[in-house]
Amino acid sequence: MSDKPDDQLPKKRLGDVEHTAIKTLAALIPYVGGSLAELFNYLVAPPIEKRRDQWLKSLYDGLKGLEQKYEQFETGAAFENEEFVTTFLQATRHALVNHEKENLRALRNTVLNSALSSAPSEVRQKIFVDWAGELTAWHIRILKLFADEPSRIPEIHLSDSSWQMNIAADRLASLIEERYPETRGNYHLYMQIVGDLNSKGLLTNLLPEKGMASRIEHRPVLSPIAEDFLGFITSPIEEDEESKA
Repeated sequence: MSDKPDDQLPKKRLGDVEHTAIKTLAALIPYVGGSLAELFNYLVAPPIEKRRDQWLKSLYDGLKGLEQKYEQFETGAAFENEEFVTTFLQATRHALVNHEKENLRALRNTVLNSALSSAPSEVRQKIFVDWAGELTAWHIRILKLFADEPSRIPEIHLSDSSWQMNIAADRLASLIEERYPETRGNYHLYMQIVGDLNSKGLLTNLLPEKGMASRIEHRPVLSPIAEDFLGFITSPIEEDEESKA
């Protein structure tokens, strides 16, 4: 991968086809088509192009980081891998309709991790990239809270439909608000998010194992696939990325 100056990065690649298609459709509308096309050029295209360019630069920097960290890694070889290209395009689609730093960071990391030999299977990658793009930033943060502080999670059985009525739910709420002050005043919202994570199988009290009796946890814990997901959205080149956000 050549060390192009940042100002020489390609500016007109991803998104150009979509841009042209929308302009063409607008121009075909009788009487107002030309005006709509001009409005698109003036108001809509610049922020879309800026978002696209920022995303591509973050990937460019990340791939350069992989080359510096892993002597055998070559960006050109990564783009010859169909699975990597699929993940790259899938993550890019999500990135262009997302502005949250938490999601963009997670999406970038899925691309970087997919370029490594330790990348998970194609099926897992597809699922994880969609989660990285579709879960809200609060979903990702709360999931990380359960990963980082398992001993502080109170005893709650999420499979119980009335779990939010448990007095322990108040302790969970206090922990969430302590870790993420921006959630204060949004009790019902972040408790809904905990329920969402449980319904997706990311948080659970039940850990089934093939050929063995299921293990029941008194506290909600990350499921194995949740652990894999968090690993896939963690940067392979930076030790403490969150502290830089």
